[in-house]
Amino acid sequence: IIGDRVFHNLALAVFIVLSALFLLMYVKIPNNLKLILETIVLGVFILTAITMFFSLKKLNFNTGMFFKKLYFLPFIKKRFRSSKKFAEYIDMKLNEFFKTIRLIVRNKRNLFWGFFLSFMFWFLQFLVNYFLFLAFDGDVNFLSVIIVASLGWLIGSFAPTPGGMGVTEGSMVLL
Repeated sequence: IIGDRVFHNLALAVFIVLSALFLLMYVKIPNNLKLILETIVLGVFILTAITMFFSLKKLNFNTGMFFKKLYFLPFIKKRFRSSKKFAEYIDMKLNEFFKTIRLIVRNKRNLFWGFFLSFMFWFLQFLVNYFLFLAFDGDVNFLSVIIVASLGWLIGSFAPTPGGMGVTEGSMVLL
């Protein structure tokens, strides 16, 4: 499951970065939106670099100490007896995550198929949106659908609603 989510998110990140770069280079947009898109591109690159660095290195994490500060939250206190147990749980989950990433990256065949299937998944999602426009006699090109849908899914992923419901579609309409 971790591998599936990682591949899907990396593939979507590629489409988001390419969409943002396309908008930055070829579309005249206001400066504040340009700053937001530049921040998105930079953020995706930084998160990817950090994840890949820690995934490829055989490090044991002790980041639970950082998350120990979150122990004051009531829903965390309810689940864990002490801040130490919470920190150990976070460390265990992060080490498990990076161990899985290392296994995926080392097996080139699985890496290829994971990326291939994830890109096909997103490509088919874009095709669904494109064919919906065609079904309703919309005059839109496929590149516009890729840009709007990928940025809409990005905006929807930060929405406080389950699955970005409504926010994703609304942002696609506004874009």
